[in-house]
Amino acid sequence: MQRARERGLERIELSVLHENAAARALYAQFDFQIEGRRVRDWKHDGVYQDSILMAFAFN
Repeated sequence: MQRARERGLERIELSVLHENAAARALYAQFDFQIEGRRVRDWKHDGVYQDSILMAFAFN
């Protein structure tokens, strides 16, 4: 995140699988905010999962 700030980026965006609560909690600790959801975005072994869209905005 520091390198992104030094390079002049204004925000960082990511997506994480809805079921990955540990990753979502980690990103929330770094002030990433949930901005949306992609329904049935990812398929593994025939099972669809949603992705959660998160972003961090530099002030």
